[in-house]
Amino acid sequence: MEGCNRAQALMLDDRYSLLFLQDRATAPTPKARSFELTGDRVQYAPDRPADVKHVKLVITLDFEQETVSGTVSTTFAALYEEVKSISFDAIDLQVERITLADGKELAFSNDGKKLTVTLDRPYQHGEEFTVAVQYHAKPRTGLHFIKPAPEDPTRPVQAWTFGQPRYHSYWFPCHDAPNDRATTEIIVTVPAHFQTVANGNLIGVTDHGATKTHHWRHDIPHAAYLISLVVSDFAVVEDSYNGKPVNYYVRPDRKDDARYYMGKTPEMMRFFAEYTGVDYPYDKYAQTVVEIYTGAMEHTTATTHSFMLLMDERAALDFDLVPVVAHELAHQWFGDLVTCRDWPNGWLNEGFAT
Repeated sequence: MEGCNRAQALMLDDRYSLLFLQDRATAPTPKARSFELTGDRVQYAPDRPADVKHVKLVITLDFEQETVSGTVSTTFAALYEEVKSISFDAIDLQVERITLADGKELAFSNDGKKLTVTLDRPYQHGEEFTVAVQYHAKPRTGLHFIKPAPEDPTRPVQAWTFGQPRYHSYWFPCHDAPNDRATTEIIVTVPAHFQTVANGNLIGVTDHGATKTHHWRHDIPHAAYLISLVVSDFAVVEDSYNGKPVNYYVRPDRKDDARYYMGKTPEMMRFFAEYTGVDYPYDKYAQTVVEIYTGAMEHTTATTHSFMLLMDERAALDFDLVPVVAHELAHQWFGDLVTCRDWPNGWLNEGFAT
């Protein structure tokens, strides 16, 4: 039966919402650590010599090689006097070159986990600077490439990201912790027939013939783990809330099922706005349904759902998975607009959204 059965309905915990491809010949994927329990050693948020103000990704995805390449430019403001170096979380990334915004080369060291950059001079408190890292990677987590397989030849080609709690540093250099918030920009080049969904607004699309470059920008600061990029050939079901687009992205053969699972979203948005006294804070809300994924994840303005949660008309009679949609939507207020400082307090995100 198409849709969702009872066993699938149990797999809804978005803290562990990854099901990795068994046929990928990669190193073992690291497991997310659960939220700390009573008696666990306290895990504090990492120190920051500078505040991340803006993150701009200019990247190309290679679906055949399952790689990402490009440049991430991060704008910082020094938090202390005499800031002489900056470090990024960067796991198994091949770094080619690092410069300032004016093109001046910077020295760096890369141990496969931390990327440490020596700045051209000491920066004083409040002074801003931009560091551009040119890199490429074949991520073993964080960014996932999906394609047809012998056991599922109709599986669509897709790419999607998942960052909670610390997975984005496997596909681009970043401050991979929730205690810093920045505006973000994703400029991504993909095969021309694909659509993309990312945080914020689609600024424009440039047609290169065989490929297209999609430019997304989100102007409200959010934590790095909430960055999202999803790429595939989607059917789009359009909805709205107070004039804001509320769209559902699904594989074309499941377009008729989108409203059974997500169709009450505008009504939920109205309820949360009235209940909290804070209207939905962003310009749009997108929900994508992807393959080889379990549960759901509340990326800012762009929630990702598992294909196993998408119900057809028959399944909708037996299973009510609409609360999952409500839970992820609630995170747009509790978790996205307001975020826990560190992961030992991640229960705050989940508690208010439950």
